[in-house]
Amino acid sequence: MAMQNNPGNLLLGENFAGETGKHYVGKTTGLKYAIFKDKEMGIRALYKDIRTKLKKSKGNVEDAMLRYLGGDNEKDSKEDRYKKASTHNKDPKGYIKRAKEAYEKEGEDGLIKQIIKNENKSATQRY
Repeated sequence: MAMQNNPGNLLLGENFAGETGKHYVGKTTGLKYAIFKDKEMGIRALYKDIRTKLKKSKGNVEDAMLRYLGGDNEKDSKEDRYKKASTHNKDPKGYIKRAKEAYEKEGEDGLIKQIIKNENKSATQRY
């Protein structure tokens, strides 16, 4: 969301540089999301978050995106992880498919661009 300078809808409490300590609440999830001091810090935090998840996932984009969407317990079955992810996104399989395609085409930058598209309305997708 552009007003909150958080194009990746990162959760409050991750302690990324640039977090203001304030938050907004997701309309569909009820979760608290961080507000960043400017859009650059929000994008920087998204890169840091995704890089960490890709590293934990040993480069597996599907696994990293499941972590991103809330299905981060690797002890759960893939089906259960997708169920948890669906509480954060209506179409996690489509979301992850688009993310994988973007990563294959443009690498990390493509993945970040796709996440911003997935997480935002069309007016703020060109963030």
